This record gives sequence, structure tokens and C-alpha cells, in this order.
Amino acid sequence: MVDAKSELAKVVGDPTATVAEINAAQQVLEDAVDDEKAKRDTTNEAAEDALTTASNSDQADEPAVIAAQNALQQAQANAANDAGTTAEIADATKALTDAIAQAKADQQAARDAAAAVDTAPVSNESGVKAAQTALDKVLADTGATVKEIEDATNALENAVDAANSDREAANAKADSAKLTAAGTAQANEPGVQDAIANLTALQNQAATDDANALTQDILDAITALQDAVTDAAGDQQEARLAADNALAQTKPVSHESATQDAMTKLQTLLADDSSTTADIQAATKALSQAVSDDTKVRTAANTAAASEIASAQNSTAANDAAVRDAVQALQDAVKTAASDSPDAVTQDILDRISDLKAAVTAAEQAQETKRSEATAILADDSETQPVTYEQATADAKVALQQVIDNPLATADDLQTAIDQYRDTATATRAVRDDAMTAGADAVTSAQNSDQSGDERVVTAIQNLQQVMATATSDSPDALTADIEAAISAVKQAQVDAAKSRAEAADLATAALQQTGPVTNEADVATARTNLQTLIDDPTSMEQDLKNAMTELATAVTAAKTDRTTTNNEANKAITTATNGDQSAAPAVQTAIQNLKDVMATAASDSPDALTADIATATAALQQAVADEDAAPVSNETAVASEINALQNVLQDPKATAAEITAAVTALQSAVQTDTGTRNTADDDAVTAIADAKNSSLQNEPQIKNAIENLNAIRERAAADSSASLTADIIASTDALRQAMTDVAQYQADARADATEAQQATTTDGTTVHPEIADSKAVSEDTQNALTDAVTALNDALNNPDTPYADIKTATDNVFEAGGKALTEAATPYSDNAAVESALATMQTTLADPDATAAEKHAAMDNLRATFADASAALTDAKTAAQDALSKTAPVSNETAVKDTADKLQSLLADPTATKTAIEDATKALNQAVADANTARDAANQAADKLADQAQQSAGSGDPAVVAALAK
Repeated sequence: MVDAKSELAKVVGDPTATVAEINAAQQVLEDAVDDEKAKRDTTNEAAEDALTTASNSDQADEPAVIAAQNALQQAQANAANDAGTTAEIADATKALTDAIAQAKADQQAARDAAAAVDTAPVSNESGVKAAQTALDKVLADTGATVKEIEDATNALENAVDAANSDREAANAKADSAKLTAAGTAQANEPGVQDAIANLTALQNQAATDDANALTQDILDAITALQDAVTDAAGDQQEARLAADNALAQTKPVSHESATQDAMTKLQTLLADDSSTTADIQAATKALSQAVSDDTKVRTAANTAAASEIASAQNSTAANDAAVRDAVQALQDAVKTAASDSPDAVTQDILDRISDLKAAVTAAEQAQETKRSEATAILADDSETQPVTYEQATADAKVALQQVIDNPLATADDLQTAIDQYRDTATATRAVRDDAMTAGADAVTSAQNSDQSGDERVVTAIQNLQQVMATATSDSPDALTADIEAAISAVKQAQVDAAKSRAEAADLATAALQQTGPVTNEADVATARTNLQTLIDDPTSMEQDLKNAMTELATAVTAAKTDRTTTNNEANKAITTATNGDQSAAPAVQTAIQNLKDVMATAASDSPDALTADIATATAALQQAVADEDAAPVSNETAVASEINALQNVLQDPKATAAEITAAVTALQSAVQTDTGTRNTADDDAVTAIADAKNSSLQNEPQIKNAIENLNAIRERAAADSSASLTADIIASTDALRQAMTDVAQYQADARADATEAQQATTTDGTTVHPEIADSKAVSEDTQNALTDAVTALNDALNNPDTPYADIKTATDNVFEAGGKALTEAATPYSDNAAVESALATMQTTLADPDATAAEKHAAMDNLRATFADASAALTDAKTAAQDALSKTAPVSNETAVKDTADKLQSLLADPTATKTAIEDATKALNQAVADANTARDAANQAADKLADQAQQSAGSGDPAVVAALAK
């Protein structure tokens, strides 16, 4: 392709070349370019395949593979920038493939070494198991690196060594413990023998690498053997102490026969020094069992006694003297036996329980006989008829029943209640007889009076007779009090009948005077005529007068209600018109005065102004107001239509009052509806504006513009402009709310991007990442610029009213300052491929106007992540340099050595110095020191030889020679 370019340049530069020759040369160049592009594409495809294979392989994390991947990507980038060749890409691809193969072989070797580790006989010890598990987990990871496998293998080997050491120590301790136990007096005790056998078995089992026999198990078995020896030595002493303790704990059953026998046998054994531990333990056990058995029997007897006492005290016979004596006798027996006295044993308690049961049974039988007698008397109705349902009788019955129901009531209590019950029934009958006599007298008196034919008197007599008849049948519906009340009712009916007719006539005359101001309304006038006719007729009945008065009252009430309703509507219309914007209009003023005049005339009860006249004048006022009162909604469709309709009616000379009223009402309704809609829309607009001004978005330009536009529309609408209607207010309000929704999202996005910027540059939103803050390669100006940018971003975020555009600007400033700081921090690692690749990616991403904040954050984090390995390598280089500087003696002052040392120290003092520069300078210093040492050795050898010659010469004693040798 180079030759083709040269040839084309040659032809173009030849003034004699023809167009055909130029075109031919150009075609040759184009063909060469196409061939090279095809080779480049094929090579890049192979490179991408190799990169994909590497990334997906088990060797992806091996350092050599990562380095080869970075080199290949760099070769592709160089070629893409026309700074590299296709051949370089191919070579880098092969290097990557070779690196993967070598890493795979190294991994397998490490895995083979791991598998060869022998963990027996301590495979099951916790430390070994944990190390083995960790190694197995690494081996199970097909992508584990050689270093990870080797580290896990070493950890397992160390754990096995430690576990074997612990096992050997435990076995030695076990053998010593067994020898010690065998030499004690307790050597043949079964517990000791078992402990020795168990320890030996555990040692043998542990030697087979059994999971159930570990080093700790051996140590536990040693402790168990030592405990067994100690336990055996104290057994007999414990047996005698236990026996003494058992003898001291026989109360309160010491005098029960079984316990007495067991105590005697045990005391005999304790008195005999030849008694064995087993004999003492057996006798102690027998005594404890006897005490336990006798205690259980005693406890059962005491429980039975308590139960029987409670039963007796809770029984119906609790107050019986014989029962109380039996309870006391049983309580005394229980108390005496509890003191461990020979005067009362368990059998005595049982005997007293039997005595108490017998006393209770006898008392209950006597009690029940008297209760049955009282119950039979209570059930016999003849005892109380015909006053069974009188209150006194009912109370006595309840009192007797309460005594019957009282389980503690004695026979005497029951007999007293029976006597009181019968005495009450007798007294109540006497009162009933007196009432019946008075009732008969009242009936006779009423039937012979002047009012005997009055319906109320007749009804009262019939009621009294019915009550008396019902009372005779012993009914709860007719008591003595009912008879007395019915007698009073008959007497009152006579008095009422005498007064009724005169009172009715007076009331009728008064009613005629109380019909104003509706006297002349049609229904009222008719009712007045009917009532006056009945008053003037001496043959009229009281009820006729009452009925006619009711009709008049009904007519007056209806007329007054209609008048009040009409007056209220009229007053409402006057108030509305007077308070309205059109109150000063002449037509409205005339209509108001006319309505007031009609209402005043009607209030004087004049036949010239009735309720219908008030309604007509009210409609006329409403019409006048309607004509004037359509603003500010006169341009709304419905109102405009109704105004037009009203104008048509008013212009029609044939239009009736009803038609005018209907048109006015329709207009008022339209105005009311559209005004309500306008008010609702305006209130909603005010709410939306307040929400916007009170929100964190109040300073956003979009919100300010939307508020200004909405206010302008509201002002025009309030002026009744046809250019701004209710619909325009609603649309502008919706636009404001939509703007708030949109800007809120812009705010959220800006704050989310700001968080990415904070995380990319700081550890906690304020503290700059240590890779920047601690780097001496970052200039003070750059550090300050980043700190200022972070502070400015935090200030913007902390203010909820900060516009999103300001937050975005502050975010961009943080990314820019952070990118510059990281670029300077990467200076010492400019010879590290991973750092340089990440740096290039970050710079490209930060410069990309389409890159997201998350992408910028990720690119910056990726660059910082490469610093760790690069920093470690640089630190190693500096350490090696310091080591070399410390090893320059004895030639430190040789010119070459001093010059190279000074250069190296200068690099170490330079925060931007790279690992390569320091390593090269260290190598140069080591070489200078080696050369100087070689020259020094040669000079020393020559000096030694010359000194020997001088000392052997004839002039060796010459002072000048001696002085020279000393130097």
C-alpha cells in the first residue's frame, strides 16, 4: 500500500502524465487499501475471538492472561489510530493464546499438588477440615488462579502439621494418665476400669482417622478417667452422709410402721464398721422409699382431709353444729400428725374423715325435708288468689323463693319464710276487697249523672267494669291499683264532659280572630264561613266545632306556610339584588321597591295583595337582576345562550310572566353553574400556584413561566374577556402541574447524577478518595479544585430549592475536577498498561457528551481500582532502590557510585517517578557499585603486593618507607 501511495504521488507530480495514468495509479492504491482493510478486519475478528475466549476461560483472572488481553487491546487501539499494524495485532493475539495455555498448565500443576496432601490421621480435626473445605472450594472454582490454589494448599498443610502435633501431645498425656490411675487404690473400681478402657479405645480409634475420635475426645476421656478415680474415693463417705441425711428427713412420718422398721435396719448397719457401701446404700434407699411411701399416703390423707373439710364447709350443712364439730376434730388430727407425734398417725386422719362424712349426710337429709315443704306451698296458687300478682304478694313470693334457693338455709329459716308469705297474702286480699266495693259505687254514680250519655263517660264506665272483672280472675293485667285508677278516670270523664261544649264554642270564636294576615286567601275564607255557621247553630256538637276548627287551622297553617315561603323567596331575591354588583341599576331598584310594597300590603291582611301577587313581583325582580348579573361568565357558552333566550322573551310582547320567570331562572341557573365551574377552576389554579411556590421547584424557570401564564389567563377571565374562559384556566392549570411533574423528574435525575459524581470522587460524599487525597502526584491546585467542586455540589444538593440546571453544572464540575485529579494521580503509573488503559477509557468517557453519570463513575472507579497493583509494584521498586542505596559501602564516594545514587534518590523524591525509571536507576546503581568494588579490589591487591616488596627491600626501615606503608 505504501508503494501504491508513492507511485500515485509520482504520477500526479509528473506534468506529462495522462489522466488515464493518474486514474490507473489511483485504482492501484484503492485496491491496495481494500486488501489491507480486509486483512485488518480478519485479524481483528481473530483478536476479538481470542479476547472473548480469554474472558470466558478459567484462566481469565491470571495476571499473565490479563496482561496479554490488555496488550492485544492496546495493539488494536494503536492500529485503529493508524499507530500500529495488522501484524502487531496478530502477534498480540498469539501471545494471548499462548498465555492462556501456559496459565492452564500452571493451574493443573497446582491442583495436582493440592490433591497430593495427606491429612490422615487428623482429617476430621476442625482446623484441618476447615482448611480442606477452603481448598475444596478453591478447587471447585474452575476459574481459581494458581496463587489461590497454592495459598489454600499451604494452609491445609500447615493445619495438618498443627493437628498432628496436638494429637501426639494428647496421646502422651493419655498414656501418663492411665499409668497414674493403675497405681491408685481405686484401680479396680468398675468406673475406673471403664474409663481406662474407653481412653485406650479412643486412642486406637483416633489413630484410624475416625471422625468420631478426635484429639479433644482423647483429652475429654483423660478428664473422665481422673474424675472416675476421684469419684470412687468419695463413694463410701457419700454413702454414710446420705444415710445420716435420710435418717434426719423422716418427719412427719417417723412413727409410721414401715418407716420405723427401715430406720432400725439402717441404724444397725451404720453402727457396724464392717458394713459395705452397697449395704449402706441399699438400706438408705429402703428408708428413703419407706419415707416416700408413707409421705405419699400421709399427703393423700391430708389432701382428702382438706377436700372433705372444704366440701363440708361449702355444703348446705355447713352451719350444722355436728358438722362443725366433726370439721374441728379432723383439723386437730391433721395438725397433731404434722408435728410427727406418736399420738396421731395417718390412720387417725382417715378415721376422722369418715366421721365428718357421716355428720354432713345426716344434716343434709334433715334440711331437704323442710325445703320440699316450702316448695310445695310456693307452688300452690290457692295460697294467694286473687292477689297473686300484687307487688306485696310477689315480693313475699320472691323472699320465700330466696330462702328455698339458699343452700345454707336451715329448717327454722324455711319455716319463718313460709309464715311471712301466708301473712302477706291475707293482708293483700283485704285491700283488694275495699277497692272492688269502691268501684261498684263509682259505676252507679256515673250512670245516674247528667253526663251519662257522653262518649268519654260511657267509655270510662266500661273500662272500670272490665278492670274489676279481670281482677277477679287473678290476672296480672288488672291489679288493685288499676281498679283505683279506673275509678278516678270515671270521675274525671264526668268533669271533662261538662266543660267541653262551652270551651269548644269559646275556642271556635277565638280561632276566627286569628287568621291574619291570610284571612282573604281562598281556602281560609271558606273555612271561616263554615265555622261561623256552626257557632251560630245551637244544635251543633262539640266534635263538629272541633272538626271545623281543625279545618280552619289547617287552611291557615297552609296559607301562612305558603306566605312565609313566598316572603322568604322575596326577601332572598331583595338581599341578592341589593348585595349584587347590579344593585344600582334602575330596573333592579324599581323591581325591589315594587316587591317591598306588595309584601307590605299583603302583611296588612288586605284583599288587594295576596301571596300570588308577592310571587309575581319576586319573579319580576329576579328577571331584572338576571339581565344585569351574568358577568364574569357572560361569554361562557351556556350563559351566552340563556342571555340570548331571555332577551328574546323580553322582546316578545306576548310573553307571559311564567315564561319570563322561566327564562330568568334558566339564566340564573346557567350563571350559577358556570360561576361555580369558574370558581372551582380558579380555586384549583390558586392551589396549583401555591403548591408550585411552596415546592422545591419554585426557582425553576419552567415553573415561573407556567405560573405567570396562568395568572395572566385568570386576570383576563376575571375581566369577563372572551379571550380567556374557564376552559383556558383549566388547561393552563394542567400545564403548570405537568411542568412540575416534568421538572421534578429533571431534579431527581440531576440529584441521581450528582450522587454518582460524589461516589466517583469521595468515600462519603465529602471526603475525597484516598487514591487522590493521599497522592503526592496530584498538585495542590488540583486537590483544591476538586475539594471546592465537591463542596459546591454538596451545597447545591443540601438546598432543596436549587434548580436542576445548577445541580447538573456542579455535577459536571466534580466529574471534570475528579478526572483531572485521577489523571495526575496516575502519572507515577504511566508505565503500567492496566492503568494507562483505564486512564484512556476514563478520559474518553469523561470527554463523551453522551456518556451517563453512571458510566463516568464506573470509568473513574475502574481507573482507581488499577492503582492498587501499580502502587504495590512501585512500592516494591522503591524498596529495592532503598536496599540498593543501603549497600553502596565501601565505595559510596566513588564518582560513578555517587552520581548514580544521587540520581536514584532524586527519583525517589519525585512523586511522579515511574516504577520503570526507578528500576532502571536501581540497576545502574547496582552496576556502578559492582564496577567500583571490582576496581577497589584490584587497587587493594596492587597495594598489598607493593607493600610486601617494600617490606622485603633493603630500605624497609627507612622512615619514609615506613610512613608510606602506614598510609
